[in-house]
Amino acid sequence: MTRIYDAQSLVDLPRLDANSASAVATSVMSAAATEKKLAPNVTTALGQVSSADAALKATLVAGIAAPPESEVGKAMRLESGVWAGIEAWLKGSVKAGGATSAPVAEKLLAALYPDGLAFVRGAAAKRWSETEGRIKLIAEQHLDAQFAALGGKDLLDNLLATHKATGVAAGITSVKPQLETPPVREKLDALKAAFRSYVLQVAANAALDTSAAGQALAGKLLAPLALYVAPEAAGKAAPAPVPAPAS
Repeated sequence: MTRIYDAQSLVDLPRLDANSASAVATSVMSAAATEKKLAPNVTTALGQVSSADAALKATLVAGIAAPPESEVGKAMRLESGVWAGIEAWLKGSVKAGGATSAPVAEKLLAALYPDGLAFVRGAAAKRWSETEGRIKLIAEQHLDAQFAALGGKDLLDNLLATHKATGVAAGITSVKPQLETPPVREKLDALKAAFRSYVLQVAANAALDTSAAGQALAGKLLAPLALYVAPEAAGKAAPAPVPAPAS
């Protein structure tokens, strides 16, 4: 039996769709960019990753397969609006000054909005996590009863519904299949091939340079790929690539 030894058969990559592969490519290039000098074979392989990523990005931007961020953005805007509405409602209850309702509203404001609405800004995964923590707090401290006492059960139900939708849209609680037309698939496969070649070149250098510095360099260059966790394997963790290690 003929054995085949090549990058495509030797290197096992994490599960990547078009958007996550492009994000990981950016992390790979960022990790390498902090090194003043790389071996020629690694530099060549890195150039192939850069070219393949540029081609994939161009295909996505051209609208052949729109990235899912627009759907995520819409879900996030709806959820942020719900949070803003609840905050306004609670502040209104405090201003109304009811002997029973005002203290309850103040308690909910303190528990859910310690920093105002700052938590609904920023990256999708962080915003989802912030909301998830507050929803768990509501359940653990039985704050749903206080929502009901103020007549805000419908507001809480709406928050839970929009949060669930956001988790699905962002691929955090449910893996969303990516629409990949043949051109996108072709470019994605090319980027994966470039990743495998890059891994093989870095690993080859590390096999020859067994010094601590050589091993550390290899670990740094390959960290974005080695440490990436696909959404379905990460459970509720954010489907984001691992940031490039500091130099």
